[in-house]
Amino acid sequence: ARAAPQTRAHRDSRQQERCAARAGALVDGLTPMTGPTSSAMAQKPGGDDGVGTGLARWVGAVRYRTRGETGYTAFELEGEHYRLGDTVLLKAEEAVDKDYVARIESLWETATGEKAVEVRWYYFPEHTRGGRLKRHHKREVFESTHTDENTVDTIQGKCSVLSWGEYREWAAQPANEDGEDEAESTFVCRGTYNTQTHDVRPLRAAADDHAGHALAELPLLSDPTNAGADDDEFDPTATSYQPPLVGMRVARNPFAEARACLLLNAPPQRLPCRDDEREKVLRWMRTAISEGATSSPLYISGVPGTGKTATVREVCRLLRAEEKRGDLPPFTCAEINGMRLPNPTHTYTLLWEVVSGAGGGKRETVSASKALQLLESHFVMTGKGKRRRPHCTILIADEIDYLVTKNQGLLYNLFDWSSRAHAQLALIGISNTVDLPERLLPRLNSRIGLSRVPFLPYSHADLAQILRVRLGDLAVFEGSGLELAARKVASVSGDVRRALDICRRATEIAEARTAEIADAPPAPPQAHKTGSGGGSGGEGIGESRVTIADIDQAVRSLQQAAPVRALRRLPEAQQLLLVAAQLEAEKTGRAEIPARAILARYRVVCRQHANAHDNTPALTDGELRIALVALYGWRMLTPLAPISGSAAAMTNACELDDLVRVTIQSDDLRIALKSEGVNDIAKAALQ
Repeated sequence: ARAAPQTRAHRDSRQQERCAARAGALVDGLTPMTGPTSSAMAQKPGGDDGVGTGLARWVGAVRYRTRGETGYTAFELEGEHYRLGDTVLLKAEEAVDKDYVARIESLWETATGEKAVEVRWYYFPEHTRGGRLKRHHKREVFESTHTDENTVDTIQGKCSVLSWGEYREWAAQPANEDGEDEAESTFVCRGTYNTQTHDVRPLRAAADDHAGHALAELPLLSDPTNAGADDDEFDPTATSYQPPLVGMRVARNPFAEARACLLLNAPPQRLPCRDDEREKVLRWMRTAISEGATSSPLYISGVPGTGKTATVREVCRLLRAEEKRGDLPPFTCAEINGMRLPNPTHTYTLLWEVVSGAGGGKRETVSASKALQLLESHFVMTGKGKRRRPHCTILIADEIDYLVTKNQGLLYNLFDWSSRAHAQLALIGISNTVDLPERLLPRLNSRIGLSRVPFLPYSHADLAQILRVRLGDLAVFEGSGLELAARKVASVSGDVRRALDICRRATEIAEARTAEIADAPPAPPQAHKTGSGGGSGGEGIGESRVTIADIDQAVRSLQQAAPVRALRRLPEAQQLLLVAAQLEAEKTGRAEIPARAILARYRVVCRQHANAHDNTPALTDGELRIALVALYGWRMLTPLAPISGSAAAMTNACELDDLVRVTIQSDDLRIALKSEGVNDIAKAALQ
């Protein structure tokens, strides 16, 4: 791994403080960051004075003069002009490394005559915490939050950083004489990388056609009318379209095209197999907009991967089209994902941003407590003859079980505000738990009622139909390959995301196999073999398609994924604790459960299966706490009150009343426990 980024030492004390602050923001104290290093300036192409004054000269107008510094808009280096906003290459510290990619943010000359440039780095995937994955494009870079100062002489030349659409247009053009050099200096950027939080997020379009309704700029709140899939399912690094550069810049690759169609963030215009649910949601939302949000709240439930959020977003796009045609009054449609909020009460802040900006107003960002007061005064009935507000707001609360608080005040307020006829607030709650309202909000359920739309798990026929619709005319899969993948997933969970993962992995396996065959030397002619023409033709077709064997291998590879292997190798007591946590979360409908409840459920599971299994682990309370803390360390369970230190210190700090969140996928847990000889008690408890 390359050393962590370090800013260079400056003679000016103000620059030293600024650089130290930037460097400090990149170090989290746990894992060394890898990324571009400012010591690239030691590799400058010429000049030995070390102050960046020998080769470059300023061109263009002066931007500012202050405190001995003079700002400029452009400079010339070795006959090439560079301006603010240009993307450039900087020499890597090690000769074996690729040149770094950066964007010029600022240019100035110090009082000592040093010509300096501030750049914003583009990180290659291997510079991020997650590293380079198979699905990353070979020319992929991420726009980072990391900026550094260098001398202008460290710049090696210009380069191009294109959006995904621009890159595909560029790649489809015929190659010119300098095509190879141009390809080496052209990169594609589809996401941003935060060097403090290590989050990768998709690039958002700066312009929005629905400025009065969309909230795409907010990291936790978005407009479903502009989204193609669940935000938490979208991964800008997941696109695996990597056509080889031959002849024309791009050769058609049916396997890559199939993977692009099977991405989570590339759903079809109309989701198959959800016609009834779509019609119910469409009817409810259309009535809410037309009648001023007088309907009772809508509650949508179903296991993960059944198309709940995608269906709601599809309906939002349909209604937005009706609004443009003038068939519906103006409305605002906003979504909050409870899983992404720093704390549940942050909902008040985001909701007030929506309400204050409705109808083209200025969005206001305030604290949660202040937002609660503003929202209450906004929705309250101040007079009998109060005029109804003209603009309807539809709030989609996804993962609503993460909005549960100790006294249920947050959910009560949301449901109560939406029940007020004059408030013009329509609420849609989405959760994986069917009976969450009865368990957590009995007084609301009895007083205002709920409209419900359950989403049942997909059957194998539904999953096969979804895969066929996504692939369209691409005849990449052989025979009943899609049917096999659908049956494999339907036997476990019916989660369409798992089916898409299997099929994408199968195309990667088939593509690698096809490439090996193409690179292999030709077989010697078989002079005595008859009928070889038809046989080789059929074999060629099979080689260029995804076979049943490829799908079987894809299923096995996903079953051997790192999370599954880790779960399979845990001690039996820790496996049982995870099962107990999963069962408790499913029973209570809460995303966050007390550690005490997990231990109680563990004992219940052990008692229930003590007669059938002789190897039931009998652990003391202290041993159970140690096992629980071990799962915290593996990040399979996450305490909401973080604890740190040594294992002994963490065990002593672990309180049984602390709330815990299950962070593993239930499918991974079930797949891990399906293996032969793996914890029969846990396996029986999950059935």
